[in-house]
Amino acid sequence: MKALTLITAAALASFSMTAAAKAPSTLSEERGYQACLKANSSDVDRLLVKKDYLYRTTETGRTFYINASIWENGERVPVAFTCNTTRSGRLIENMGISYTQFVPATGADPVVAQN
Repeated sequence: MKALTLITAAALASFSMTAAAKAPSTLSEERGYQACLKANSSDVDRLLVKKDYLYRTTETGRTFYINASIWENGERVPVAFTCNTTRSGRLIENMGISYTQFVPATGADPVVAQN
């Protein structure tokens, strides 16, 4: 398994868009969600992805925040991964996997990481 990339709360705070928790509803959303899964699934063993995810939409694209779990030392460990896509759902940047879970929140930064 490749080393897991740490995503800090400061990186998340740099966004000011709204977030939504849901399953994909449009073709471009589904394409972006699938691109994010594909970019991250080769990095870990037995990835179990949660159905709902968080995302932010900007003028140029979407940032996906996807919660999952992996097997590590015989136990399920919660992880989360993020990636940026274009509005049409093409992968721009895979931001990596971290040992955290994303949850919706209110205020200036509607997506927070909790350990």
